[in-house]
Amino acid sequence: MNRSLTLPRTAAGVMLLTCALAIVAKPAAGASCLDTFKKRGSIFTHWVYTANADFADVSVKVAVERLRQQLPSKQIEVLSANAEQGTLHCRTLPDKAQRAFDVDFTVSPLGSGARVTMVLTLPPTGVSDAGLRESMCDTVSVAALAVVYPAAEGAAGTRQPAPDLPQAEPRATAAAAATPRPEPQEPPLTNEDVIKLVQAGLASDLIVTKIMQTSSVAFDLSTNGLVALANLKIPHDVIAAMMQRAHDRPR
Repeated sequence: MNRSLTLPRTAAGVMLLTCALAIVAKPAAGASCLDTFKKRGSIFTHWVYTANADFADVSVKVAVERLRQQLPSKQIEVLSANAEQGTLHCRTLPDKAQRAFDVDFTVSPLGSGARVTMVLTLPPTGVSDAGLRESMCDTVSVAALAVVYPAAEGAAGTRQPAPDLPQAEPRATAAAAATPRPEPQEPPLTNEDVIKLVQAGLASDLIVTKIMQTSSVAFDLSTNGLVALANLKIPHDVIAAMMQRAHDRPR
């Protein structure tokens, strides 16, 4: 009698143990990303933050492609991506202090879905943990968002051009870009310009050089014009250069 009662009890115990093991061994597909947030390191080296999330019915390649295309919207630059290995090496865009931090993503298969793990490495000081957990989980969540052009997701990490979008105008050829543009013509040098140079304190030899090298002149060297220059104490060598330049100009 005792033996007949022991067998059902044993079977019941096995069933309870099996259920308990099933609960313990259940994958974390339903676990919140916030609960997976971890921090390790020290103030003497660096801090390493990790967070992961599970996504059902999302292959590794699709998750990598979604991350690659949408991480820039999270201020993260993708430096390299490997859809076959499920890895992405990234870096945050520089902040106000011109700091950029390493970010790595690992995408591993999980049943019919994928697990995305984000690893953020930060310096030992200068970065607050406040809000970092929510921010990392928000970043990881882009693996669940379909890209703008779903056809690109089936290409194993290759980007396809957007359909039916206007194409950018072709850039000018190198030869055209190298063609020098004509410089704007300098207005003719006048008496007023010379007076300004003298009153600005430039040496006479510099003003003479300017007069001789200018492309064109329109000096008033009439009697009244010369008298006005003399009254303003314009050096004689400057006036002589003006007369010579006016005489040498093409007629």
